Amino acid sequence: MLKISIEWLNQNSGAVMALLTFFYVIATIALYISSHKSICIAKQLHRDIHRPVVVCDFVIIRGMMYFRIRNIGPVSACNLRIDHEEVNTYKDNTPLVDDTKQKAKEFFELPGFKNGISFFSPGQEFHYLYHIFTMDDKAEFPTFRFTMKYSDPSGGTYCDQSEIDLSIYKKAAHSLDPFDRIDRRLDNICSAIKDLNR
Repeated sequence: MLKISIEWLNQNSGAVMALLTFFYVIATIALYISSHKSICIAKQLHRDIHRPVVVCDFVIIRGMMYFRIRNIGPVSACNLRIDHEEVNTYKDNTPLVDDTKQKAKEFFELPGFKNGISFFSPGQEFHYLYHIFTMDDKAEFPTFRFTMKYSDPSGGTYCDQSEIDLSIYKKAAHSLDPFDRIDRRLDNICSAIKDLNR
């Protein structure tokens, strides 16, 4: 049996070598494709980790609501532009009153929105005062969708979106001790002192 196999290989050595070469080429191509995919995944992973990450939200500090922009990534953001749109008017679909619309319009005319931010370092953040809460606050708050477009120093471009319902912040603010309660207490003290001086 072994002798027959050796004779067959001797007679068909050319075909065997061609077949082995074919499988070798196929294996080499498959290895190249696999390596190329691994390199692409590694590059994408590196790009996703070493990139600017700009986020926006609202924070309440002592009864005042601020719009906050932060770069939480390890790389600086360049040419940051923030666009906004009003997703809905109010929870019961009633239209916003004119002064609420005017306030939002004036707010989004601020330089950070209108002109953009040319350079935004890692860990840097900006605060813009949006609203001061009062005890009998009847202001209406819409839901905004923010679109942030920016690039990294090497030229990579990014576009992130964030949707924020401002009515949630109103409830949170009223659960705290509003800043105007201090003003009212001071007013009461002043009135009491004036009454004593009469």
